[in-house]
Parts: sequence; C-alpha cells; structure tokens
Amino acid sequence: MTPVAFAQNVLEVTDVSQPNDVYSSDDGKAVVVVKCNKTIPLMFESTMDKTADPYNILAEGNDSIYYIEFPTGSRYRGRQLSIKSPGYNTVTISLEDLKPKQAVTLLAVDPNSMVDAGCYRGHRNRGLEELKKMNYNEARIQFEVATECSDVDTIENNENLALVDSIIYYRNKAELLFNMHNYREAANLYKKVLMYNSYDSYANDRQAECMLKYVDECSMTMEQA
Repeated sequence: MTPVAFAQNVLEVTDVSQPNDVYSSDDGKAVVVVKCNKTIPLMFESTMDKTADPYNILAEGNDSIYYIEFPTGSRYRGRQLSIKSPGYNTVTISLEDLKPKQAVTLLAVDPNSMVDAGCYRGHRNRGLEELKKMNYNEARIQFEVATECSDVDTIENNENLALVDSIIYYRNKAELLFNMHNYREAANLYKKVLMYNSYDSYANDRQAECMLKYVDECSMTMEQA
C-alpha cells in the first residue's frame, strides 16, 4: 500500500473519431472537433499554424463543442495540437497526417472531477476529498459505496479502503499513546499518518507537540539526575 496521491488538474484527451466521419469542405481542409464539459474552458495552439482558434463553439447539454479547421497537405506533416485550460496540464495531440475532408473528434475530460464522473469515480473522488479534509469515517463510507458500483476499479478501491483503515488505526493508536504520555512513540505514529496523508494538519500539530513534550521530559529528567 502506498501513501495517497491526490490527482488534481489532470486533463485526459481521447480520440473518439469514427472511420466514416467526413468534413464537408470545398478547399480540402480538415476539422478537429473537441468536446469538453463547459466548466473547463479550452484553448488551442498548433505547431504548424499561426492560429488554432475555433471557428465555432456550440453548447450541447453540459458540454462545449469546439470546431477547429486546419489546412492539409505534406507541408503540415508533424503538426501537434496543444489543448490547454487554466489550472490544467497541457495535452499535446499529434495531427501529423490530417487528410482533406477528414474529421477528428476528441473528448477531453477531467478524470478527477465530480461532474460526469460516473458511479465509481464519483464516490472515489468524494472519498478522496473527505480523506483530504481528515473526515476519515466519511471517506471510508464513500469507498464502501464505490464497491457496489458496476464500473468499480476493484484493485484501486481496495487500496483506498486499506489506506483509510491504516490512517484511522495509526491515528487512534497515536492518540492512546499521547494520553499515556508516551510522546516519542506517539510522534512516530503521527508521522506515519502524515506519510499516508500529508494534508492531515491535526497529525502534523500533534507530532510537533509530542516532540516538544518529549524534549521537555528529557530536560526535566536530566535536571533531576
């Protein structure tokens, strides 16, 4: 089991083009159609063109659909399209051999978004958010509900359950040792909690408090000796 990694600001782009997709163009141009949830505004750049601005942007349900027209031909081989959004990683797509009247359709999604995430990802993401907020019991409930989803990633979900169980175990044991004034061992356990969840400010404060109390106890012992 590894410490939790909170995936944030990731944009995944998938080519969902169909073989029979055709772009009606009289001058041999091709079109790239990009679909993305409207909460994630997109911008585009091309390595072979002065601009890659969409000639049209349509709204369809919760999505924005961007239409970008490109000239074709041998001089444009090697073209790379960069897809950007504020706060997200830039995704680069190869369009090195666009053909006249070809239509390429791309789907851009944030796999860590609550929006349109599906059953498993929705509960997984809520669980990770609750874990980040140190609401460990609620996080575990979300991971348990995710177990029942038809699209569950069983391996990942089991790892998340084991993760939250480990954090709860070490936190409770650390609290017990703290109350028993065993500050050195308590500090080690709070440190383990932080290894699993670096966002746990309570464990961070407790660890610092333990170290101060341990140093004070050592100083008092030396004075008495």
